[in-house]
Amino acid sequence: MTASQQKLAVEINLTALNSKAEPERELVAEFTRVFDHEPPEAIESAFREWRLQSSFFPAIADITELISRWHGRVDHEDGKKIEANAAWDYVNRYLHEWGVELLARFSVGGQVTTPPPLDSRIDYALPRIGGLRALNQVDIDKMPFMYRDFCEAYRLAPAAELMAGSLQQQFGKDKLLGSVKQLSVPPVQRGDRRFAERRAELKRQADELLAKRKG
Repeated sequence: MTASQQKLAVEINLTALNSKAEPERELVAEFTRVFDHEPPEAIESAFREWRLQSSFFPAIADITELISRWHGRVDHEDGKKIEANAAWDYVNRYLHEWGVELLARFSVGGQVTTPPPLDSRIDYALPRIGGLRALNQVDIDKMPFMYRDFCEAYRLAPAAELMAGSLQQQFGKDKLLGSVKQLSVPPVQRGDRRFAERRAELKRQADELLAKRKG
């Protein structure tokens, strides 16, 4: 038996026990014929999902639909990984082409060539690994970790863009500022006793200074 056939046998048995219904041998044979080319992971995922949502034994069409969903999820994830890998390769070529400082180039005819702008997802992911300078200086043994962090940040970039507004309100610079309050200082009235006492003290000190000078 192939790995897929073995997985089918296990999952059909588990599902029969779960549904308390024993499928006919002809039906089991048909399940095997239809699904023995599918990956074991797809078979396990489909039957497990079915058992979580139903207490009955599935029809072939039910498992076909769940396996199709599994392929859709896997294809989508694979696509995202391939795109992130392509972005990583592009950033490395960009660094090789333009360097860390991104200096403009001047031709003999007076034309100026500036580096092309990076797209928003790369522009989000690069700071998460320290930017072009960090990529230029990374040790070879740390490169796999930088690649992992870049791809993860690149994958999260669309969600980060969607949440940018609400995150700015929640964690923006304004949140670091304390509230400004106006101190309430009662004005000194000319008739206030403290004002009169202070005035008398100042007059006394002035009289003493004047007396010392005359003496």
